[in-house]
Amino acid sequence: MKLNILFLLINSLIFTYPVFAQKDEKVKLPNVETIIKKYVEAVGGKKAIEKQSSRLIKGTLEMAPMGLKGTVEISTAAPNKSYTKSNIAGIGELIEGFDGKTGWSNNPIQGSREKKGDELLQTQLLNDFFRDLHFEKLYPQMEVKGVEKLGETVVYVVIATPAGLAPEIFYFDKQTGLLLRQDSTYVSPEGTFNLQTTYEDYREVDGIKIAFKVKAKNPQFEIITTITEVKHGFKFDETIFSQPK
Repeated sequence: MKLNILFLLINSLIFTYPVFAQKDEKVKLPNVETIIKKYVEAVGGKKAIEKQSSRLIKGTLEMAPMGLKGTVEISTAAPNKSYTKSNIAGIGELIEGFDGKTGWSNNPIQGSREKKGDELLQTQLLNDFFRDLHFEKLYPQMEVKGVEKLGETVVYVVIATPAGLAPEIFYFDKQTGLLLRQDSTYVSPEGTFNLQTTYEDYREVDGIKIAFKVKAKNPQFEIITTITEVKHGFKFDETIFSQPK
């Protein structure tokens, strides 16, 4: 889920459309707790998740159909710190950080700025290092809306509403329990926009399953992130999380 934050870096380029889940009244649905429990087990289980306290992710970016390419590096540390640096040809270097209290951004489109209001709430929501274990805390309202098919895969559709922000839609694989798609409304300086993110190519790293390919799309283009390296227990220079003076 951390890769969603890439789209906060380039929100001035994105205009998306809303996606709504359809309810299937004929299917007996499990409750939210059962779906989330299966998801946690699918990605490795509570013990494996809690064992790690920092993560370094490196990867590549591609914006289709424009053919723009770049790299991304995401540094995260418990309980809620993050630093994301992307470098996209034709756009430049885009950086976002969160030190647990202050969220900030620096990119060629908007310059350097500090996040406030709903945008800061959104940053706090995204940067819980143990987010997969804290669904009930982060989303006080959750409801199973139905069953759908993503391609040939049957999924449970869960509507989850965080405090103070718009609802999100999660699509969990009925068979494996893994999260396959997430529809979110993001807050940006220019307003809000809808983002559809899909998670593919799950691989196990230190006992935790991570999606090595993440796609986010709108009617105009798609951004594909491919992970090339994941390291746990990485020792960061803590100053990277703080907004530069």
